[in-house]
Amino acid sequence: MLVEIEIASPTALPLEDGTFDLAVVDDTADFIGDMRPEGEVATIREIDRILRPGGRVVFIGTSPARGAWPVVHTLAERPAPSGLGQASALLKADGFLSVRQLADRDGLVFVEAIKPR
Repeated sequence: MLVEIEIASPTALPLEDGTFDLAVVDDTADFIGDMRPEGEVATIREIDRILRPGGRVVFIGTSPARGAWPVVHTLAERPAPSGLGQASALLKADGFLSVRQLADRDGLVFVEAIKPR
């Protein structure tokens, strides 16, 4: 398996469109959770842009109250409230499928969404 790790601004990734089968968003340091709503929206759009059709995105958060958790929890289990919940609305508008929580263990939460083919 070829693994490519790229560290860059999540709102303007220096990557080509439709390049990846999997994007892993590690927000255990609360980076996305601290963004303004427009930054969160831009981040989701960038993930959509770089994924191939049928590609997956996995969000990793730390707790229900911090980091990407409000984004991914909203995506997996309930309607979007406001603020970070706009990411859920954007993923749905972009047509992401099968948004679900994969695991919640040892202080980490994993949520997956699939870009349609």
